[in-house]
Amino acid sequence: MKLTQYIRHIGILPCLLLFLNLLNPFGYDYLFGYLIIAYFVLLHKKDILNHLDKDVIFLLMFSVFYSAFNFFGVNKGVQYLVIQAIFPFFFYLFGKKMMVAELRPKETWLLLITLGFVFSLTGLFSVGMEILRNGFVIDIEDRSIPDIWTGNLILATGMSSYFIYNLVVPGLIATNRNKITIPNIIVLAGLFVLSLLCIFRLGSRTGIVIAAASLLIAITITLVKENLIGKVKFIAGSALVLIILFYAVPFDLDAEYLSVLGDRLQRDETASSSSAGGRTQLWAEALNNMFKYPFGWELTKHSHNLWLDTARAVGLIPLTFLLAFTYFNIKRTVQMFKYQKSNFFLNMAFLLFVASNLLLFFVEPVYEGSFFFFNFYCLLSGILKRYVELGYQAQKNHPSLANESRS
Repeated sequence: MKLTQYIRHIGILPCLLLFLNLLNPFGYDYLFGYLIIAYFVLLHKKDILNHLDKDVIFLLMFSVFYSAFNFFGVNKGVQYLVIQAIFPFFFYLFGKKMMVAELRPKETWLLLITLGFVFSLTGLFSVGMEILRNGFVIDIEDRSIPDIWTGNLILATGMSSYFIYNLVVPGLIATNRNKITIPNIIVLAGLFVLSLLCIFRLGSRTGIVIAAASLLIAITITLVKENLIGKVKFIAGSALVLIILFYAVPFDLDAEYLSVLGDRLQRDETASSSSAGGRTQLWAEALNNMFKYPFGWELTKHSHNLWLDTARAVGLIPLTFLLAFTYFNIKRTVQMFKYQKSNFFLNMAFLLFVASNLLLFFVEPVYEGSFFFFNFYCLLSGILKRYVELGYQAQKNHPSLANESRS
């Protein structure tokens, strides 16, 4: 399916609005979100009804309960009530609409990478401009970065979330090495290096963990899948790449480009990597508070965990629905390998995207700190669910397709 055909199929206006929402110019992502919702409600009501499923009902219940509890507790205003209540629901449905049957696996793979790249643009420009102005050596106590659009300082943890989909690029290349062209590898490698430099400037240990974990997942599953000759070739190729990197790229924690990250890694504190940056103590306190205060408790410190911070902010009822939606998202990821057996490289792309999301959710209060990132997660969840549905329908209608390649 050609790009122009795909955009016309989805709609030029919603594609443009989604691009602007992901770009988030001047912090107006919510405005473009409203326009996306208005587009579907006014012009494509059938799409909403056609794509309703069990997963999104649990998501809607979570967001409605969360926004209501938050409204009556913190009382941030009616606009927060509306945004938190309906945005995740509609972004999930928009994701299902984006995953059309006519898309071939390679095109869907490129769609995921493109969405991740557009999402990262604000971060790339913001951190990149800061590096050009002030370099890599900064005061370790102030890692905040001015937003490229508004100039407002964004905490390093929030800014690093822009890059998580670019950080899985080595895993994407490893699992699609036989189908991706050399020019595309060069472009993707360049994107990864730029994102990694931004992560170094932010001093984000989470970003390093996501990059390493995604590559480890990709290598492990690839080795399990390959035959003996494939295993030997993969190991030999990986070893060659590592040798080249070892001699070509100087890795010194005292190097300028690693000054922020190196200082954080070398500091002798209780908040070390062994305790997830001091988060394990916060998690233990939150788990204890969950049973003492089932309807939430006052904020003293963030738990740095999506689910535990949900329990703190609004209690166990919304948390139950969020856990259910998370479970269904993981379940769809597993089902994907059953219903889309022939598309290994695309399945791995979905798996790495889901894994990077979950890793970030484990260490950051995403719903409070980066709500538009949670909306993007819902969009990707909708794409994944529709991808699984299409595979299930194909196997049900044509069982022979289960073992055939669609690529």
